[in-house]
Amino acid sequence: MPSVKYMQGSPITDADPLQVQDMVAGPAIASAIGDTTDAPFVGAETVTARTGISLWKGIKNTLYDALGAAADAIVAAGAVGSISAKLRRATQGLEDLKTTIVLAAGTANIGKIDSPITTPTVYNVTCTVADTEYSQALPANCRGFDFQARTEAVLRFAFVTGKVATPVAPYMTLKAGDCYTSPSMMQAAAPSTLFVASPTAGTVVELLAWT
Repeated sequence: MPSVKYMQGSPITDADPLQVQDMVAGPAIASAIGDTTDAPFVGAETVTARTGISLWKGIKNTLYDALGAAADAIVAAGAVGSISAKLRRATQGLEDLKTTIVLAAGTANIGKIDSPITTPTVYNVTCTVADTEYSQALPANCRGFDFQARTEAVLRFAFVTGKVATPVAPYMTLKAGDCYTSPSMMQAAAPSTLFVASPTAGTVVELLAWT
């Protein structure tokens, strides 16, 4: 068998002393690389041979069974370890994540959100006397409401008493012909009360509440 030569920095010649002995180096290298464990190299060797064997064994073992029984044990997150150990850590982390993430049960209404609003209730509040406060309690669990004057009349409104008869700020004015629509809301068993007044006697306030 011809001598096996290793390069360090520049090409070597036949006279270069850094060559692996012919004795059993070739077969031993092949045997060592073929092993799936990290057993010590056995046979005549030099420092250069050991370096080459270790390199090839590391590559071979990683490719051979990176995640299998022959791989290194899992290392802790962020700890120093071999490639195979870190791969095992990564894959185990992904499995743990799959187990941790549990989606809540839902319906098959993909792209659709069912509205909690089911019941409309209509109220009529008559402002018999001009510039006098009248009120209407919203229903329990009210989700929203709309109101307007039935005729072309101005309304003053508030959600606390004592603001709309003889106007006392803060209150709001609903211009003639306009309609007020509340934002979506969720009121409990003790909902708000709407207080209204109009400078026009006999104005009827039409109120629609949703629950």
